[in-house]
Amino acid sequence: MKIYIITISAFTMLFFSFLANKSDAGQIYGTITNIRGGMQIQIKLGQQTFYGVTDNKGSYSVYVQNPGQCRFILFRPNLVPVETMIYSYNQPVKYDFDLVFQNNSYMLRRR
Repeated sequence: MKIYIITISAFTMLFFSFLANKSDAGQIYGTITNIRGGMQIQIKLGQQTFYGVTDNKGSYSVYVQNPGQCRFILFRPNLVPVETMIYSYNQPVKYDFDLVFQNNSYMLRRR
């Protein structure tokens, strides 16, 4: 009987530690104008990379596991990727961007 209680206790601790790690993930979401759907997004935080894709309206949503300064990279077919710096937090944060052509190159301008 004691072994059964210990097993449930260990399982319960493991389950709640998994939930705690998932709840620490912060959502980064928003929209990007002047693009089409299906554009690849990468968010790099240190050695970790998190992936997303835009929908037909330019909306995206990516979960980043830790808070900190990140590189937000937009990949466009057959073109040079465009990137900007953002911050991830333990709670959701919204970043809306316009893809603009300025000084002979494209850039992401935050709205």
